[in-house]
Formats: sequence, structure tokens, C-alpha cells
Amino acid sequence: MEEWRFYESALHEEQQAIDLVEEIWRGDYNARLLILEGQQELLDEGVKQFFQQAFNSVKGKIDQFSDWKEGQLIKFVDSGIAKIQDFFNKMREFATTTKNEILLKLFPKYGTRGITEQFGVLRRPEYLAAGASVVATILAKLVELGAQAVLSAITGGSATAAQVAQFVQTNIERLKLIIETVKNALDPMGIMDLLGTVQSFKDKVEFLQKLKDDIQNPHREFQASFQGAPT
Repeated sequence: MEEWRFYESALHEEQQAIDLVEEIWRGDYNARLLILEGQQELLDEGVKQFFQQAFNSVKGKIDQFSDWKEGQLIKFVDSGIAKIQDFFNKMREFATTTKNEILLKLFPKYGTRGITEQFGVLRRPEYLAAGASVVATILAKLVELGAQAVLSAITGGSATAAQVAQFVQTNIERLKLIIETVKNALDPMGIMDLLGTVQSFKDKVEFLQKLKDDIQNPHREFQASFQGAPT
């Protein structure tokens, strides 16, 4: 009986994690879509500034991650990364189907392979709370930029090739910023620095530096152990 209650509790916690991903992706924590003018300038000023508003929108949830259990955090991180990958996969699939040259260039076949390796660092047990915080911020930023709206507009109807081309041309800057969001999400001077304002990370300077180092080189520990192995 006790085991069954534990099992039910774990399922409930994991469902809460999945629900939070859906809430963020739905835009429940974003006041409005961003006006694109100024977003590239923000990115040019620094990755931290670019992500600041998105981070602030979900900070209340991020503050709660320190109380979550490991299984719950893993489920959130995995569900969030899957949401991001699904967006890029669907955009790539649509680009291939319509043979739209601009989309094919923006969403190349293996465009997110290197980024996926870096995201894998966020699943390590010691980084789960920080990883969930990073994923929450990325999702919130993508929603701010209208990623979900773009996906719905492109894949949700039966637009002609000419209509698709017109939509892509009209939204080219938005699409580029969406891609830049994912490319810059793990920049050590971006969301990682914002984590320093979260209560549970404020005094963990060495921890955050190690996280930054591991994200910059996901295979760092393996390489170090290999180099130190006897020959």
C-alpha cells in the first residue's frame, strides 16, 4: 500500500512538471508577444539582456524548483527540451515538404545536433534545478517571440507555396531571432548569469562556474579522466 502511494505521488509530481511545460509554452506567464524592433539590439548588447524579461516572467516558478524532487525535475527538463526539439523538427519537416529555400537554410537537417549535446548537461543530477531554470527561460523567450504562433500559422492550414513564401518573408526576422534564442540559450554570459539572482543559487559561485564550463565542453570530465588514465 505504501509503495502504491509513493508511485501515485511520483506520477502526480511528474504530471505537474509536464503541465508546467505546457503552461509556459501556452504563454500563461507571458504578458504579451514582444514587438520585434529592439530585440536584435538587445541581443547585440548581451545575451543576458536578451533573456531578462523572459526570465523574470517565469522566475516565480524557477524559485520553486529547489523544492522539487529529482524525478520531477528530470521530467520537466526532458519535456521542455522535447518541446524545443519538436518545434525545430516540425519546421524542418515543413521546409522539406514545401521546398521553401529560406526555411531550408534556417532549419538545416542537423542544425540542432551540437546544441542537443549541450542540453544533455542540464540532465545531470547535480544540475537538474539549474537545468529546469534554463529550460523554463528558453521556453518563455520562444513564446515571447511568437514561436508557437509561427508553428500554428505554418503547419496548421493548407496554405499554397506562394502564401508560405509570403509568410516566411514577412516573418524572417522573427524566425531568425527564434533560432538565435536556442543558439544563445546556453551562452555562459546569458541565462547562467541570471541564475545568480535565484535565491538557491546566490551563494553557489563555484557551482555555476562548473555548470558553465561543462556546458561549453560537455565531454570535459570524460576527457579529463581519459587523460589521467594510466598508459
